Amino acid sequence: MRCGVRCLDDCFSRVSGKPLTGGYIVVVQTHGRSGQYNPHLHIIATSGGWDQKAKQWAHIDYLPYSMLRKKWQWYLLTMLRQTLKSREINRLIDICLHQIPQRVCDKRAKG
Repeated sequence: MRCGVRCLDDCFSRVSGKPLTGGYIVVVQTHGRSGQYNPHLHIIATSGGWDQKAKQWAHIDYLPYSMLRKKWQWYLLTMLRQTLKSREINRLIDICLHQIPQRVCDKRAKG
């Protein structure tokens, strides 16, 4: 849950060009509709964040999906690397960071 919040704060800050802290309600759901194990987050987020330096709210109209997706991958994989700390997990994360985005792009191009 903390990983999701950090990712969104980073996205908000990147889009606005200044450090922002958003407001979030985060819930972990461990199963999908079919009852199979499928852990994922549900996040209700504010449409912007608090600019601590300016002491004011900064509204954000749009969050680019491609940026959110890439940042989420990076934050999640980095958290796994820091938590599990093994040579094997480092190898798997390196594969994910370097090969998965290309395969996703290839699938989209095919149809």
